[in-house]
Amino acid sequence: PGDPIAVVGCGYMGLGMISLFKLCGYGKIIAIDKRPEALENARKFGATECYFPEDIPTKYILNWETMGQVDLSRDGTNADLFNTGLPDVMEFTGTEEGLRLAGDLVCAHGRLGIGGYHNDSLRTIDYKLWNFKAMTTINCHERRIMYEAGLCQRCLDMLSSGQWNFTGVTKP
Repeated sequence: PGDPIAVVGCGYMGLGMISLFKLCGYGKIIAIDKRPEALENARKFGATECYFPEDIPTKYILNWETMGQVDLSRDGTNADLFNTGLPDVMEFTGTEEGLRLAGDLVCAHGRLGIGGYHNDSLRTIDYKLWNFKAMTTINCHERRIMYEAGLCQRCLDMLSSGQWNFTGVTKP
């Protein structure tokens, strides 16, 4: 409870996660999308800050550019690796550009959940940066059918009990 998190990509999956993060008690919930209507929906479902990719404050971005001159040795940087970027970021764009942006938002030793379906082509990411930041990536695509069915049942139970009010997405 109270932790910050960012969601890159505010389609139905990103919006569903924003509403669940609010329900779970996350503090600052940062929504990022290219579409104004997506950010409008993100606010409705609990995002506390909303940005177009080009408007993200520098304090949320930890990449080679924001770090400045970096010595790649263990303690060789003056950058604030733990207070620049965010400890948890979820990506739901399914695009290379969105995946790269999500990676740039993660602070040192942070976590990146990849929920976007990246099935159209290979992706090129800056693994040197990801490795330097010692970040953890989590592939959020479940392949265990019975486990997935259990998760779906939990969601249906939360919806039917009124605990999770995920309805009323505004269409463009």
